[in-house]
This record gives sequence, C-alpha cells and structure tokens, in this order.
Amino acid sequence: DRALHVATHLGRAEHATSGRLAPLGLELARGEQLLADAVAALKPRVPFAFLSACETGEGTFVDAQGLQGLARALLDAGTRDLLVTLWPVQDQAARDFALAFHRELAQGVPPSACAARARAELRDAGWPSSEWAAFRALGAD
Repeated sequence: DRALHVATHLGRAEHATSGRLAPLGLELARGEQLLADAVAALKPRVPFAFLSACETGEGTFVDAQGLQGLARALLDAGTRDLLVTLWPVQDQAARDFALAFHRELAQGVPPSACAARARAELRDAGWPSSEWAAFRALGAD
C-alpha cells in the first residue's frame, strides 16, 4: 500500500481561500504553504497519511460538519486512515513517536493500534502526557 508521511510545521494563511476549510497549511520549502483547500483540490487518495506537524487535527468548526481543515480535506479525498496531532509537541517526542509508529506499521499492525502502541511507548519512556497524548488516529483502519 502507498502511504504519505509529512514531517513539517503547520502554517496559517492570513486569509481563507475557501469558505469551508480553515486557512491552515503544511509549510513547504522557501516559505510556501500547501493549504487545506489546495489539498482538497489535489484529492490525494492514499490509504494512509501521517501529518507530523503540530495541530494538524485543527480546523474551523462548521456547524453539523465538524472541524474543517487539513485532516478533513484528506479524509474527504478518500484517505482511509490518518494520523494527526491535536496540539504542539516537542520535535524529539514527535520523532520518537514516528519511529515507534512506523516500526509497528511495518509489522502489518493497523494504524489505530500502531498509534496506541506508540503512545504507550512514549509514556513508558517517561514522556509527559502533553507529548504522547497529542497523537490521534482517524479513519477506518
């Protein structure tokens, strides 16, 4: 299966270009951003995406539709499983989580179980809950 793993920072545009999606984006080279509405237009249909950047689960709340941001753009495009963060985490904690997650994924473990095991590994290593609890798996497994 194909997968997408993006390790960067979350950026915020000054103005939304879409009425529905939050003006959030992944920071790219030379200060460019890939905003949520651009992700929606690209329709990247991958079985799994890991957005390793702070607050990638964030969005604008739209009544009865939930949060509208990068995560929603990927899920709407057909991404079956997605891993996001709910708040900022330290770079080393994010690295440790990603290594533990991908080690499990390589063994054929479903993404939601990989996330649970990686959170437990960080907790057992002494990381505070503010670091390991930020990671959330979304989707269907």
